[in-house]
Amino acid sequence: ERGIGPGYWIIDEGLNGRTTTRDDVVEPYRNGLAILLPTLETHHPLDLVIVMLGTNDLKRRFRASPAEVASSASELVDLICGSGFGPKRESPQALLICPPPLGPLGRFADDFEGAFEKSRQLAPEFRRVANTRSCHFLDAGEHACGSETDGVHLDRAAHSSLGKAVAAQVRRMFGPQ
Repeated sequence: ERGIGPGYWIIDEGLNGRTTTRDDVVEPYRNGLAILLPTLETHHPLDLVIVMLGTNDLKRRFRASPAEVASSASELVDLICGSGFGPKRESPQALLICPPPLGPLGRFADDFEGAFEKSRQLAPEFRRVANTRSCHFLDAGEHACGSETDGVHLDRAAHSSLGKAVAAQVRRMFGPQ
């Protein structure tokens, strides 16, 4: 919020372990699609909804390909763009952020077996989704990657870098408030 400037209000709805559209028997209540519509309705009117999900879809138990993860992300974008929860009952804009690639997988290596390589194939798939849905796109991998600590989460420097990139994207979209 500070990085974008005055006149903006950011609502953070992050949750560790959240997936795009997948129900998880190990970590229940993490399906992003299931919670998206009530979340949009709770906070409307919204000018912009930013989605950065897909990392947890790469867990071994889901057996999802990069194309399948991107397809699931497209369901979220479609819901946002058809929601009518923007200003004047129009739909909010959507910014689809491709999650950054995983780093060296430490304690999550078993859960994310095979995901290191898949995470590097997400950006073109997410870009394709954004292009076909005419929504905004940002490749987080150009600004950050999974930490050296566990390979999945971002460290402080990566959060800062990605936050600045997102703020710059939002300023380009909306200009000064």
